[in-house]
Amino acid sequence: MSNPRQLLWKARMAIPANRYKRGPVAVTKKPILDDRVSSKKSETGSAPCIEEMSVLMTCWKKFDYIDSDCMEEITAFQKCTAQAQQNRKAMMEAMKKGESKSSKLTSKQINRLLSRYPQPKVITESIE
Repeated sequence: MSNPRQLLWKARMAIPANRYKRGPVAVTKKPILDDRVSSKKSETGSAPCIEEMSVLMTCWKKFDYIDSDCMEEITAFQKCTAQAQQNRKAMMEAMKKGESKSSKLTSKQINRLLSRYPQPKVITESIE
């Protein structure tokens, strides 16, 4: 006796290929890009003032979390955070004006460009 799979294969091969008639085929071309991109936060690198924060925490641990003994480290950390916040505000203002020093576009800028040049709708062609 033959294996049932072999019998099925032989039956399938016995059917002529032109038995199944095919109708017209629709060719669909999807656009390469969508009209929008998702808004993701850009990675700005490492967080500012990590070194000053670690020095401050080491001082607190050394002096049993007494602020008066670590005033020098606290002022250094506060100066660093003020400077970092000022830099961040300046960068945000530059990004709003479009004068960003970064070569990458933000998702907002990309969406603005894509809205100016929208993708065509899906094209369906019938081939007979």
